[in-house]
Order: sequence, then structure tokens, then C-alpha cells
Amino acid sequence: MKEGVDQTGSLRLDGRLVDDQGQPVAGARISLDLPTHVTTDGDGRFTFTGLAACLYRLYARKDDVCLAPTLVTLREDREPVQLTMRRGMSVRLLVLDGDSPVAGARITPDDSVVVSDARGLATVRGLDAHFQHFDITADGYAPAQLSMMLAPDPGATIEATVRLVRGAALGGVVLGPDDAAIPDATVRIWSDAWGAEARSDASGVWRVDAIAPGAYQVFAVSPVYASAPSVTVDLDGESPRADLVVRLRRGAHVAGSVVDLAGSPVPRAFVVATRRDSKYPHELAARAGEDGAYAMPGLPPGTYDLFAHHEHVASYAAHVVLGDGESVRLDFAVEDAALTGVVVDSAGNPIAGADVRASTQLVRGDVTDRLGRFDLGAFPPGEYEVGVRWSDQHEQAPATTVRITAGAAPAKLVLPALATMLGRVLLDGSPLQHYRVLLTMRPQWPWMGSPTAVHDADGRFTLAGVTPGTWGLVFATAGAASHTIAGIAVDDGATIDLGDIHLMRE
Repeated sequence: MKEGVDQTGSLRLDGRLVDDQGQPVAGARISLDLPTHVTTDGDGRFTFTGLAACLYRLYARKDDVCLAPTLVTLREDREPVQLTMRRGMSVRLLVLDGDSPVAGARITPDDSVVVSDARGLATVRGLDAHFQHFDITADGYAPAQLSMMLAPDPGATIEATVRLVRGAALGGVVLGPDDAAIPDATVRIWSDAWGAEARSDASGVWRVDAIAPGAYQVFAVSPVYASAPSVTVDLDGESPRADLVVRLRRGAHVAGSVVDLAGSPVPRAFVVATRRDSKYPHELAARAGEDGAYAMPGLPPGTYDLFAHHEHVASYAAHVVLGDGESVRLDFAVEDAALTGVVVDSAGNPIAGADVRASTQLVRGDVTDRLGRFDLGAFPPGEYEVGVRWSDQHEQAPATTVRITAGAAPAKLVLPALATMLGRVLLDGSPLQHYRVLLTMRPQWPWMGSPTAVHDADGRFTLAGVTPGTWGLVFATAGAASHTIAGIAVDDGATIDLGDIHLMRE
């Protein structure tokens, strides 16, 4: 959402964290993407208060277990959510200055901080598979960043080294289109593989204590003005600078009101603008006042879809092309347009904790409650594809999809029972204790997807959470040729034992 958008309200989000055995996880740190966080109590329960009815992303870590980022749509009648934490991975970072350890370096994987010890070592635990990003800062050094993709390997520790370099201070002032100093702007400093941020003070002045040598693009973002083209700067890492001027432009200004079909104001509604001419669509938002009036200043010039929504009502989308300095009035009338439904198994029993997502320009999601119900909020009137997954469904298994019309009666989504595939892998007639196995519907393209690591003294693997269909498995390890099994037919709830699988040396 647009920086500074008001997401406060009178609602609360209650929930409970459990492990994969259904036992409560006490003392876990669970965060929202605001950011804010709380700690679960002795029964694994948590509460966030003072929230608006909108979409939130939750994630949690404690020791070696984690909750992968989970989308929850908050509404007035939202029941408590129960979310499952599973064993994650660890990344052990060695922070160096040349070949010397850096003690006291701060590693930030999310909104928490891990500090390196006297040996320069810091271990971040409880990380889920997929993309991970770390910011590394230390007094007297230029900030650094580290990104990596983690393949599924619960319990594994991945080691990485980060070398910090000393730099020189960089600072300046943020000016608006009339050359006035702009407070509370965010200045972003980017190179091909690194970035830093600073906030301008009441006089528009900003500063970063240390920037490493290199070429950077510097620009600013603001709740009131649009970003101007970035400034290119070459730094030697030794000579401090405090004279860099970063500008903001007026941008476009969109304002209007949000009303219902009877013409009455809709207090505190959200108005959302999505860029259509960007390779990576992103969302900007504003919040209407009690009188239904809203304003979105400083929109970057471009092509947008805008609509208004509030709880279970939404407007049609307006398509506009905005130029720099242009002012446009857009009024929105909202009507019933929610995407709601229930998720059940093949016997008609409700499924709690299922992940439900709607595919639009941007993803919306929710977690089903104890009665299997989901509520994705309101969308511009129309038909949308909605996908649903079991909470323990294998990541390579596709979602079950259905098309739902916004504002229609609650939909019913039926999930097939999950299957299990197992077997034993041998090399030279002996159990292979360490290898990777990829579950895929396209075994002819074995480089696509994330293989699962297997560590078992008897060479056995178990792949749970497999949906019905025709599957392939690809096995790989160092020193052996990869082995593919294609055309495995999987039925609802089946357990398929593939027996002994023999790999050949390269």
C-alpha cells in the first residue's frame, strides 16, 4: 500500500499457533506486515488489536520452527485462526572485515535482529523454504545485503559469508517541485546488488552514515509527492558528501468520494490504485475519512486501475491515464461484491486452515475457519479465479481452482484427499543416505521446481500432501546420474510405495 496509509481500526485478529503435531507453540514471535509483532502465550494464542478490515500477511518464528508467510483477510466477524508452524532451516552467517571477524553486526531477516558474536558468527533460525533476504549493518561499516533461495530441507543449516567494507557518509536534502524542503520522505540508494534507505527530517535533510565505493541510483518517495528521476552518484567510499539534492515532483492528484448505491457516504473506505503499465504491478492506497472523501496526491504518472472497497462492498474499477501535475476527480459507488465460500472434503466435512487465494493483478488470500469458511473481502464486480490448498499440501502440488463471481452466494470448494508417495533409494546396492527428490508434473524439465532434501540412514523418503494426478519424481545426488520416474498415477488419499529405486554412478 502507499506509504502512510491508515490501517487502524476497531477490529482484532485472534489466533493460535500450533506445531505439526497440533501442540501449542508458546513464546513464538508472530508479526504483521505493518510491521508490528506479539508473542504467543502458554497456549500458543495471540491477539492483534486496533486493525482495519483489510488483508494482512502473518509470519512467525521460534527456535527451529516457523510459519511461512500467510495471508489473512480481517473482517468484523472473523473467527480466530489456527496456524501451523513447521520445522524450518537455519542460515549461519560469518561476518568479516577482510579476513577479520566483525562482532556486533546486526542481521535483520524480518522485523527482528540477530547479532554476530566475537567470532563474527550469527545464526538465523526458523526460516521457511523459498526466498530469504537479510540486511546486515555494523557501526562504521557500509550496510550490506544477502539474498538466497532456500530449497526444502527442514533442520538444515546453510552457511554463508558476508564481507563488510568501510565507507563514507552520504547525505543531502529532499526538495519538492517548488524547491521547498520535504520532511518524512524516504531516500533510497540502490546499486545492482545493494540498497539503503534514509528518512528526511523536518528540514528535509537526510544522511546515511557509511556508503561503500560504487555507482548508485538515488531517489525519494513520499506520501505527498511522486518520485522524480533518480540521481546517479559515484562514490569512492572515503570522501563524505552532504550535498546531494534528491527531488520529488508533484505527480498526479486523484480525489473524490466513496458512497453506497443510495448516495450515502461510506466512512473509512479504502481506495486502491494499481499500476497497469509496470512490469511488476504494485498497489497504492488511500483511506477515506468519516465523510467518505479521499485524496491520493503524488501518484507517479502512468496508467492505473482504481476502485474502492469496504468490508463486503466494492465499486467497479476506473481506468485512467495520469500525467504529472494532473488533477482528476473520481467518485465511487460501492455495492455487494464479496468473494466468500466454504471449503470441504469429498465427504462434505469442513476443512479448517486451508489456504485460499484469488488471482487478480495482485494476490488476495484468507485462511478458512473451523467451519471451513473463507472471506476474501470485496472486489470490483466480476468473475475471479480462486485457488485453495490444504495447509499441509506439498508445495509442488497445484491448488484446486474454481471461478467465483463477486457478490454471488457463497461458493463451495471441494478438496480431494491428499496422497503419499514413498520408497527407498539405493546406490551400488546400498541405501543412499543423502539425496534430493523433486515431485513434478513435468519430469522432462527436472530443473523446474524445488527438490526436497532427504536424510535417512535407510535411504527412505516420504512425500506427503500429494494431490491426485499423474506425477513424476526426479532423484539426484552428487556422484550419481539423475534418475526419473514418470507417469505415476495418484488417486485420492492413496499411499503409493515405489519400492527400491536404484541410482547409477555417473
